[in-house]
Amino acid sequence: MFSAPGETSYDLVGDTVTEGLKKILASVYDGNPAPLHGLIESEEANEYVRDAAINAILVLERTGQMTRAEAVEYFGSLFGGRLQRTHSFVWNGLACAVADLPAPELLDEVRKAYAEGLVDESVADLKGIEQDLAAAKPERREGHDLVTDVISEMEHWACFHPEDSGPTGPIEPEISLPPPAPAPATYVAPKPYVSVPKIGRNDPCPCGSGKKYKKCCGKG
Repeated sequence: MFSAPGETSYDLVGDTVTEGLKKILASVYDGNPAPLHGLIESEEANEYVRDAAINAILVLERTGQMTRAEAVEYFGSLFGGRLQRTHSFVWNGLACAVADLPAPELLDEVRKAYAEGLVDESVADLKGIEQDLAAAKPERREGHDLVTDVISEMEHWACFHPEDSGPTGPIEPEISLPPPAPAPATYVAPKPYVSVPKIGRNDPCPCGSGKKYKKCCGKG
């Protein structure tokens, strides 16, 4: 299902692709990594699904279903040619996964990926990854565990809360407003410049939670 191309996965499960798919994939793992590898390396699959599959390997390593050596070897093979060297969110996920494992032996490969423009620095800055890999006691991101209680895992899904999907009070009548005056034929509306701030993995999260970005809204 998740290997389907385009937006099919989002049409079926919505934000679960980015919020919980890594745990789902790891929870149905049967000891054979080939299907998971195939999903990561598929150029047809959605790039966020492929990122979730990379993070599923972290979950497998954390829960003892895959050794660290196996994870490092596979990540190294992705850098070595199993992953197409064109920019996509998959490369962002791979760079972050190297830091989160952590796998400092792959740092040179990560640097090469940045030099080739494969990783988006607005998503994962190289300096933050280098700091994570150099830390004496690496910080591991939360959420890399298995699904052990299906109800608690799914109870927040919007499909189980129809009361939140529509208005809860009386519908106010619409007020008709006069149409706006037409602009002069020679007038060209200016386009405001919106600057997107760069957020480092170790910077405070802009949502105001007080956590680091990588532990809050920057979770993979």
